[in-house]
Amino acid sequence: MIVADTSYWIDHWKVANLAFARQLADGDVLMHPFVLGELALGSLRNRLDTISDLRAMLTLPPASHEEVMVLIEARRLYSRGIGYVDSHLLAAALLAGSVKLLTGDRRLHAAAEQLGIAA
Repeated sequence: MIVADTSYWIDHWKVANLAFARQLADGDVLMHPFVLGELALGSLRNRLDTISDLRAMLTLPPASHEEVMVLIEARRLYSRGIGYVDSHLLAAALLAGSVKLLTGDRRLHAAAEQLGIAA
């Protein structure tokens, strides 16, 4: 299973990524609540249908604030140019055990690689 960050979704909607589309069709992509929230704050085509489709996806349970803070310190994720939502995605994927993170952001990808969860 994979989880995609917000920018990956936006890039996919601008220029369709066939591999990602296949993973979506196969049900291999999880939605994180924070990614859904960030996407909902943007300009979406067919807004109501899009949000409905995203909400219908299997959800990656979010990590707690405390779990994220522990991860930031334990894995030295600070001063790496990633954000708090990014660190939540990393923590949630790690806690799930078999979830990989899909991102086009080089800094987030580097952090995911360090943690062994890069897609």
